[in-house]
Amino acid sequence: MPLPIIQSSLSLDELLIECVVSDKESFALAVTRESARSYKIAKSKDLEALVRAYNKEVACPTALSERSRIEAHRLYEAVLGEITEIGRTPRVIVVPDGRLIQSGLTRLWMIAASIWSVRT
Repeated sequence: MPLPIIQSSLSLDELLIECVVSDKESFALAVTRESARSYKIAKSKDLEALVRAYNKEVACPTALSERSRIEAHRLYEAVLGEITEIGRTPRVIVVPDGRLIQSGLTRLWMIAASIWSVRT
């Protein structure tokens, strides 16, 4: 779908982040109604290790322990950490790719508020 069509379908308060993961290079495309920007993110192999560590931690009976938050922070930073548009709109739509689908990115997004407080 052409970018202008995607942009026109977004409301002013929405940010769309589409991740494209590969062995050579991976990107996150941040799209708002008025702008589009590409960010380089961790490669597939690096993301797989982060996803495994994150999933292992959140599967523990003591999920969201301090260790889980650390793994979530690492994964967040590898995928979304450089995207400056985050925090500028109240609604964010994330389209994961590859191993990120298995990461429970929604679950990661739910604890992002605590991660953002570390980041700012």
